[in-house]
Amino acid sequence: MAKDYPDFFKVFSTEKHTERMRIPNAFVNLMRSKRKVIKDFILRDRRGRDWHVKARLIGDELYFDGGWKQFREENSLEEDDFLVFTHIENTVFRFKILELSSMCEKKKVSVVEENNNMEDEEEVNDGDDDDEDDDYEYDAAAAADDDGDDDDENERMYKEISRSKHQHCRTCCKCKAGNIGSSSARSKLEDDEIDAEIYIQPGNPHFIAKYIHSRPNELFIPKNVIKDFCLCFTKHVTLECCHCKDIQSNDLAAYHHILPQISTIHIEKRGQVRTWRDGRVRVLGWEDFCRKSKITENDSCLCEIVLREDGTIRILRVHVVRKE
Repeated sequence: MAKDYPDFFKVFSTEKHTERMRIPNAFVNLMRSKRKVIKDFILRDRRGRDWHVKARLIGDELYFDGGWKQFREENSLEEDDFLVFTHIENTVFRFKILELSSMCEKKKVSVVEENNNMEDEEEVNDGDDDDEDDDYEYDAAAAADDDGDDDDENERMYKEISRSKHQHCRTCCKCKAGNIGSSSARSKLEDDEIDAEIYIQPGNPHFIAKYIHSRPNELFIPKNVIKDFCLCFTKHVTLECCHCKDIQSNDLAAYHHILPQISTIHIEKRGQVRTWRDGRVRVLGWEDFCRKSKITENDSCLCEIVLREDGTIRILRVHVVRKE
């Protein structure tokens, strides 16, 4: 069944799109030819959160206007972010935000309260504070300051990028994974005198857990690991404990081989994932996990992130290293 509306995209510019953003002319012309011009868009992210954005006619062109500023702020749009809009039903469009340089999907960081109740389902219903009429508003002065985007050039770019974005995303993440495993993460591991390669499956993201006295129940995942691996978080993640001893290099293959079998006898806990506006991610339930796993202050915890095929985190495997 053919869709009523095609996908469209825009490259975000802080200079041109802070107050409003123009909808590509090719998309608007198609709407007009079908006599199905949308006046109120519902923009939905992958987690099901909606933003209501009014369309506004300025000159001969159509803009995201009422509610756009709130959408931009709450999704932390930055220069050269690549926005792809896909029609779902009626006036609902699902959007993705990609980093133009890598075509990796940018993970939006929500505003989170300090308590454990994160209101993910809160909808933005009053984005239009301008008390506009239901009809489009003509603004010749604003039209004179139009950003003058080249739709044809953008559409050609989109066709090229859309054909390869999924493969490109996987490739760039794998490349960065190799870098961080031997550089930024390695430098921290050296401070703790742990050889990560002994415990970690090759290519998996990893970091050393840092204990924060003011937040003992939270495990913080470093921002550089999140960014370099294009990590995607669901609302929960499984913490899995693996108690380790010093392993000789010639026993490394055997350890990795038996780990999936022995991991089932260790402690597992379902932790809640919370995100901060500045990009920090924390997993709640760390204190109880450490208590059940008999992790002491003298232990070092090397956290290995095991990913699913879709890039989401399947397990956060905690290697508890005790020196004897």
